[in-house]
Amino acid sequence: ERLSEAVIGVVGFPSDWLIASGVNYIDAQKKWGVIFKDIELYELSQRIDEVSVYKAEKIAQDFINGAVLLREPNEKDVIEGAKIYLALKELCREYSLDALTVRCFELLSKHETTGCLALSLLNNEDIVSGCEGDCQGTFSMLLLNFLTGSRSFMANPAYINIEKNDMVLAHCTIPTCITDKYEIRNHFESHLGVSVQGVVKEGPVTIFKCGGSKLDKYFLASGELLENLDDENMCRTQLKVHLNEDAGYFLRNPIANHHLLIKGDHTRLIDRFMQDMGCRRII
Repeated sequence: ERLSEAVIGVVGFPSDWLIASGVNYIDAQKKWGVIFKDIELYELSQRIDEVSVYKAEKIAQDFINGAVLLREPNEKDVIEGAKIYLALKELCREYSLDALTVRCFELLSKHETTGCLALSLLNNEDIVSGCEGDCQGTFSMLLLNFLTGSRSFMANPAYINIEKNDMVLAHCTIPTCITDKYEIRNHFESHLGVSVQGVVKEGPVTIFKCGGSKLDKYFLASGELLENLDDENMCRTQLKVHLNEDAGYFLRNPIANHHLLIKGDHTRLIDRFMQDMGCRRII
């Protein structure tokens, strides 16, 4: 019922390099009731320019105070990231959005910052927010939030060991509320702006993705978070996970790139719900 009333804002379009991350809006609405609403990037830029510097400074200072280290960026960089957060929050209010995804790499060229801090803070507040215009990933995050109450770490597989069923999931943002501590870093690919390197407590986790243009198939696995890594050749938050399913899926037949990690083993609940919704499990 909550999904059938939900609105997901798509700020910009899915990034060009994303593999199979688009959604047929009509089919998705028929199946789930959810509405995807396109919002032009210039609307976000307008609101960034209108943001109160005082409010951004306050948010930036709170974020810095909560971190264990401000590594590459300076305070001004964090303030610019806080402006993105305030602008996106204003779009959520104006369009009554339950979730959003933003073509965040476009912010690098126009505003010389990233959306990583903004997405982290919005997810902390249960405003589900996904990276790179990924419609499938953001819908999956919203579904998990409604079903389990969990915030998600959206990430890419950065390393896969099919013999041990181990993998590393990495991305430049994570909700800080699910971390034990975090550092403020610059963005991995561009070395600009602000990103988040979070440390998550080891233990049981669930890996999930609902995908397909009709949002009618899914991957699901329980696992164990083994280690938090600090490799300069990956995106900033890096979680090494042992899967209880065949990790070869990620090389053989993955549902796009981004997959989600949530803390705890919720596989029985998620699997029952997805089967009841007539979705096909991919292995």
